[in-house]
Amino acid sequence: MSIDIIKPFFMGISRNKSITNLDIRIDIDIGEIFTILGPFFENGPLITLNVRECNLGDNGWRLLALAIGSSKRKSLESVLLENSNISDEALVDIITALSMHPRLELINLEGNRLCAKGCIALATLLQNSCTELQTLDLGHNELDDEGIDALVPALKNCSYLQSLDIGHNSGSKSLIYNFCKQVFLPMKYPNHPISYTPSGT
Repeated sequence: MSIDIIKPFFMGISRNKSITNLDIRIDIDIGEIFTILGPFFENGPLITLNVRECNLGDNGWRLLALAIGSSKRKSLESVLLENSNISDEALVDIITALSMHPRLELINLEGNRLCAKGCIALATLLQNSCTELQTLDLGHNELDDEGIDALVPALKNCSYLQSLDIGHNSGSKSLIYNFCKQVFLPMKYPNHPISYTPSGT
């Protein structure tokens, strides 16, 4: 599929000021669509952004980060970027842009390449901006011990968090156990489901 074929469609969306949910699933490198959608991201009332199973390359994901950060309404509540093989470096840009949206309740980064730098950026987001997060999915990434260590202090203060998935990552079993112990046992809310499956099982 060529960008020229779908460009008129996205140009139409860019002029829309009423769409609250945007779902994109395209397995070709057409990151420039987010440049086309710039006016929509900047002025639209977007609540849910779902970009999944997309092969946009680092430049395409950085264009998405710029679009997210340009929002004047700061209205995003749910962001799903699953199964897109996004690099740790590109995820840092995206997570940094999400800091502009204080009403986030759901972040799904399953099936990417989140590692230490992305976790540090995510920890900063959770501590400073994203205070009402209820669901966080980090399954099937590349979380190592350094990344998990970075997340613990931030997650301990996420009092609204109801669901956390860190399954199928590369962190050591002992550190994952201590992570769960530190994050969830001190919480006053007993019904926080957590999903963890060791990598390779």
